[in-house]
Amino acid sequence: MFTMMREGVAAPSARGCTAINASWAPIDPYAAYIRVLHSAYAAPVGFNWGRHADPVTDAALDKVLAEFDPVKQAATLRALHEHLVDDDVAIFIAHDLNPRALGPKVQGFVQAQSWFQDLTPIRLA
Repeated sequence: MFTMMREGVAAPSARGCTAINASWAPIDPYAAYIRVLHSAYAAPVGFNWGRHADPVTDAALDKVLAEFDPVKQAATLRALHEHLVDDDVAIFIAHDLNPRALGPKVQGFVQAQSWFQDLTPIRLA
């Protein structure tokens, strides 16, 4: 999975896929956003698998990296998160054991009755 993430959406190994799921722990701004959404980390340089490129996102991430005041950094991260949600950049799943897909645009989600959640029928309207 990590090799596919490094290769990116344009690689032959992606086989026409338009999304990828790999768990990561968003314990800090770098792990949560920068390495997967900043255009400077587009595959094969980093883990920006889909080669997301958005000047608003990049500017906010650059600001987060340069800001050392936790209150100001948190405000920038909140604004960034709102932008990413409004732009439908990613589907954030809170926990692998009990995922939910909530939102007016989400269709095809069927809650698993076991440990395995099938994400293939999910689509955004």
